[in-house]
This record gives sequence, C-alpha cells and structure tokens, in this order.
Amino acid sequence: MVVLRNADGRTMGLKAGISDYNLLKHYVEEYSTGLNMLTAQQAIITVHQFSNLVFARKYMQEFKNEKLLFGQLKQHEYDVCIISKSNYQELLKTRDIIGYLKFYNKNYK
Repeated sequence: MVVLRNADGRTMGLKAGISDYNLLKHYVEEYSTGLNMLTAQQAIITVHQFSNLVFARKYMQEFKNEKLLFGQLKQHEYDVCIISKSNYQELLKTRDIIGYLKFYNKNYK
C-alpha cells in the first residue's frame, strides 16, 4: 500500500505507473491496483492480492527500489507499507491513516 499525504494530479500518474510496473514485472501474478481517497487530501494506492506475507514483503522491497515510480514525489510525501485484509477493512471504516502508520511502524517495521 502506498500512502499519499497530499493527493493531487500526480496520484493518478503514480497509480498508472504502479499498474504498468505490475504488468511488466509481475504479469504472472496478475496483481490489481486500487485507489481510495481516505480524506480530501489523503489517498492510498493498493496492490493486491498476495498469497502470503512472504510474497508481500518481497514485492514491497522490489517495489520500493523502483525509483522511477516515485520520481515526481518527495520522500516525505508518501509511505509504503503492507496491510492485511482485516486491517484494510478497518482502515476503510476509520479512515485513520496516521493511526495505522503508527501501528504498522510499531509492530511491523
């Protein structure tokens, strides 16, 4: 999941870039890409569905190293993290991305 602190015109470009990245590098897995606005400013771009945490972590490490994807963003404008299905459903209910990032950093980083 990519968390964007200030979604703007670059957001759709990033989502398209992630979709293209998945088609080129992970076409066998057939990952899908989604975009959700949590608030008027904050958005998340998701890539799903991973068969387990090992594959999700491997993907995230490779993904984070693709500097061209994030070329138009400064490092403080986004975060990349993993989220489970149940935590994702809870995030969509609460819309509390800052709370989730604190939870993620405390428990998974």
